[in-house]
Amino acid sequence: MYSFSSRIRYSETDEQGNLSLVSLINYLQDCALFQTDELGVGLDHLTQKQLAWLIAGWQIQITQMPQYGQDIVVSTWPTQIQGVFAHRNFTICSPDGFEYIRADSLWFMFDFAKQSPIVPPEEEWGPYIAQAETPLDMPKMSRKLRIDTHLEGVAQPSFVVSAQHLDTNHHVNNAQYVEFARAAAGDSIKAKRILVQYVSAAMLGDTIVPVVYTSKEDTTVSLNAPNEKPYAIVKFLNAIN
Repeated sequence: MYSFSSRIRYSETDEQGNLSLVSLINYLQDCALFQTDELGVGLDHLTQKQLAWLIAGWQIQITQMPQYGQDIVVSTWPTQIQGVFAHRNFTICSPDGFEYIRADSLWFMFDFAKQSPIVPPEEEWGPYIAQAETPLDMPKMSRKLRIDTHLEGVAQPSFVVSAQHLDTNHHVNNAQYVEFARAAAGDSIKAKRILVQYVSAAMLGDTIVPVVYTSKEDTTVSLNAPNEKPYAIVKFLNAIN
């Protein structure tokens, strides 16, 4: 397990002074990257090899959002690797152990030279083995999110990807998609469980059209290209289970 401590900054909060959703996901992905750096297989190492760990999906459970000024401990550990996919768990807790957030995530290694996913070589996965731990008790994570065909989608105003949305892979950063979906779904969303499937990478200048599907149990946002093919699908659920 890898952990780091932090304090919720004002710039990381929403209008209610709680940790914002985009900041929550930033903490999780930062924790993962810090661990890769500590193990010697981090961003610089992967860049030299034209490789990257890309995220395929999130499952996030929210017991309570930490608030401005509160101290937190962010932790992560790998749980398993199957073929091209690797699972990684996370928690965000108070220093005395209260669990605010738990999450599962699905990753794959991408070879930029081949322009395709690859089975991670032993030298890339091996350093994580000693830090692998038992998975958190969470519902099984699906690789694909399905939209209820009986629901009518409501298209929201489209927008164009700008430089502020990009990461070092020159793609829209994974946290930004969730922020796009939250904004499209409306500020009244108070999800206890969030599921995310990343389908294809949006880049600078691409147009995104959010389409919102609402039921009693959840709100699903499909972040589409103009041809209606999704870049990402985000589901906000009212209950953890």
